[in-house]
Amino acid sequence: MCFAVPEKIIKIKGQEAEVAKKRRLDITLLPGVKKGDWVLSNGNLAIKKIDQKEAKVFFALTKNK
Repeated sequence: MCFAVPEKIIKIKGQEAEVAKKRRLDITLLPGVKKGDWVLSNGNLAIKKIDQKEAKVFFALTKNK
């Protein structure tokens, strides 16, 4: 089973983005994402752009689990 996790982009260099957890994601599938955007990641691949509200819902649902 695959599990996607919300990540906030803090820096972009080419086709890679650094996220708040100090790791890098491949953003090739999401042209147009920018610093401050939220994305869903699976492994080291950004797979979908989401808004901050969706990210907060995810964190609320997974808190204390």
